[in-house]
Amino acid sequence: MALVFPGFMMMQMLSAGAIGGGISSAVARALGAGRCADADALVLHPVLINLGLGIATSVLFLAFGRPLYAAMGGRGDSLEAATTYSNVVFAGNALVWLMNTLASVIRGTGNMLVPALAVCLGVVLLVPLSPLLIFGWGPFPALGIADGGVAVLVMTGLMIAVLGWYILSGRCAVRLHRASLSRPMEAAWRQGITRRRRLRKTLSRCAVNAQQNSAAFKDRLKRVGCRVLPCSGCHGEGKRAFENPILRLKILSSGPQPGRVQL
Repeated sequence: MALVFPGFMMMQMLSAGAIGGGISSAVARALGAGRCADADALVLHPVLINLGLGIATSVLFLAFGRPLYAAMGGRGDSLEAATTYSNVVFAGNALVWLMNTLASVIRGTGNMLVPALAVCLGVVLLVPLSPLLIFGWGPFPALGIADGGVAVLVMTGLMIAVLGWYILSGRCAVRLHRASLSRPMEAAWRQGITRRRRLRKTLSRCAVNAQQNSAAFKDRLKRVGCRVLPCSGCHGEGKRAFENPILRLKILSSGPQPGRVQL
């Protein structure tokens, strides 16, 4: 399990922390702005995206898990046990992503209690269930380390049932509805273009208002990703311009028209 733990925890942190945090913030912003339809759409869309990511990472670990654990120092029986446990856990990896997706959606509505109770319930059941399936007890036969992975998946499935029931029951501030996938993507694309135009305008104003060859002006341009390059349009030795390749603009720092922006 020590060999499998880093990869499995990475899946937990990605689905609950990195992507999960984005889901929670997106739901919170939509609800705060009064865009209930967009908030409802943020239930289905993350579920589909995270299921795809869960399946993709499952394929990676099922295909390359054994050589990865061997590179981490696994040998002999420990490598066999790690591979067996990993195959079971990552076969149901999509369930982990789905569970953390539903928990993140509910957290985005401001409700921290329900996801916390669901996780606590799962942990309380996992603690006795894992050794029961691995080592056996009474009428339960010992099934080995593979069933430790089965216990994890059973616990995850139970948490999905609790969180899914809460959303579908109508108690949650968001609802699960069929929504168009193209609409939010188009909105994100338009928002990105708008921000790019605003940044260009801001840089133009900064260039016009800045003093010629000002150190503060140069530092400000460098902070937003501009790079220094020789300027063919500037006169005098050592004259420079600043270029941002992402925004596709060039700002002259000197010459006959200092501060002029070339797109």
